[in-house]
Amino acid sequence: MSMAAKTAALYVVISAAWILYSDTVITWIAHDVESLRFLSSVKGLFFVVVTGLLLLLHLRRSFSAISDADYRADNARLESAGAREALRVSEDRWKLVVGNIRDYAVYLLDALGRVASWNEGARRIFGFAPEEIIGQPFDILFTKAACDDGVPRAELRKALETGEAESESTRIRKDGSQVITRTITSALHASDGTLRGYVEIVQDITERRRALDALKESEARYRYLFEANPQPMWVYRGSDLRFLAVNSAAVAHYGYTTKEFLNMTVLDIRPPEDRARFRESLEKQNDSVLRNVGLLCHRTKDGKIIDVHITANAMFFGGEPAQLVLVKDVTEQLQAERNLKHSHAQLLALTNALQQSMEEERSRIAREIHDDLGQRYAALNMDLALLARHIGHVTDPAMRATALQDISTSRKLLDEVVESTRKIIRDLRPEVLDSLGLVSGIAWQAAETERRHGIRCATDLPAFELPADPRVSTAIFRIAQEALMNVVRHSGATEVRISLSQVNGSFRLEVGDNGRGMKPEDREKLNSFGLLGMRERAFALGGTFEIHSSPGSGTRLVVSVPMTTSQEQS
Repeated sequence: MSMAAKTAALYVVISAAWILYSDTVITWIAHDVESLRFLSSVKGLFFVVVTGLLLLLHLRRSFSAISDADYRADNARLESAGAREALRVSEDRWKLVVGNIRDYAVYLLDALGRVASWNEGARRIFGFAPEEIIGQPFDILFTKAACDDGVPRAELRKALETGEAESESTRIRKDGSQVITRTITSALHASDGTLRGYVEIVQDITERRRALDALKESEARYRYLFEANPQPMWVYRGSDLRFLAVNSAAVAHYGYTTKEFLNMTVLDIRPPEDRARFRESLEKQNDSVLRNVGLLCHRTKDGKIIDVHITANAMFFGGEPAQLVLVKDVTEQLQAERNLKHSHAQLLALTNALQQSMEEERSRIAREIHDDLGQRYAALNMDLALLARHIGHVTDPAMRATALQDISTSRKLLDEVVESTRKIIRDLRPEVLDSLGLVSGIAWQAAETERRHGIRCATDLPAFELPADPRVSTAIFRIAQEALMNVVRHSGATEVRISLSQVNGSFRLEVGDNGRGMKPEDREKLNSFGLLGMRERAFALGGTFEIHSSPGSGTRLVVSVPMTTSQEQS
């Protein structure tokens, strides 16, 4: 009803009420004639005033109601426009934020499972452009086997029932290749509870899954290598040194059960006297690299002490810093090495004793030859001289000439025998070595080599004799003598350089030539007794022996021998 109709109806109601009841009211109020006459005269004016006030009040209320309705209508129109603007802004923000996400596929599905939106991440992961897939059922992203098994619809059904569903599945790209995805599917409802659609957030976890599979395979290989390794292995925690894992070889080798190992620390398998040193080594170790710890001593369950070589590597085990240890029992190897060293020491001592015995025997033979044969040669020479005088009295000239010729020939032969004997004596034990010393002996040998064989021998020797132990001087002289003989026999050299010096308490002998040189295999020949003899002479006195040679560049021999020998080498 309009406001005018309402006002007219109200006026009619008031007028009718006034006409019907005004006289009754005046009669009820007035008690005398004068009052009655006054009220009757002002009854019309009173009607006008009261009616005007009532109509004014009604009009104010009506206008107020109209203003409130208009205000509410205006607000409703404004709210509707704001909602539309907010919806537009929300959609713009969705496109701006979600549309540009590249690492995740985010897309909307309608209530029937058809693609309603498609962001950049979805295009990158699946290869479809928005115009190629919007409106298509999202089943196109699943393998045929998954579609036959109803996997796509099962995901939507689970999201509808629970509000949100998470799954991992294999999906299909545009080019037909497969991609492993982790998907979160959420159901979208209107304010009245009706289903509007779904939103899916998809992450490509193909590389991560491959990495996890590779990690699992690597862990399986590690576990196999750890368990199947024939050498003892274990893992211990870095904080308290407690065993965390041991392999079967460790259990068999040390005698402890796996349970016993896991209740022990690495200190429990070390001899008590070595534990402090072991802790010190732990404080100095570098946990970032593979460490060759070296040789240690361990104790087995039955109390046996074994020598082991340890290799350790830092790692994480169960999220804690730990050490992976590989153990190699070298007890027998070290014992064999000790036995070999002992045998070698005995061999050197025997070689030294033999050489010393040989030199003594050479000296004895040289003295006997010199003393015995020398006297006999002198007597024989005197006899020949007497014989020549007696033959001088022979009257037959022919017989006397023949006899004198024979005596002369015999004396020449005797002189040759004497010279040969002297050479043998010099070779056995040169007198110059005993009478003048090592420096003079080497100089004499060089001169003899040059004189006998025509090979120029250049020497660089000290200007004075160097004090030396007799065994040392004999060894160096024999090495120099043998080296010069090798030059004569094998090198084809025309020049030899010999030097002798004193360096840091040792004699250093060098013999070099300009010959044809040696092949590498020549040094290892079993019949190279000359080289072997020189090497053994040097080693027997605690020295060193080196050969530097190559084909066509000559050979240089370097020997270093201490000037004095210890009692052990004697």
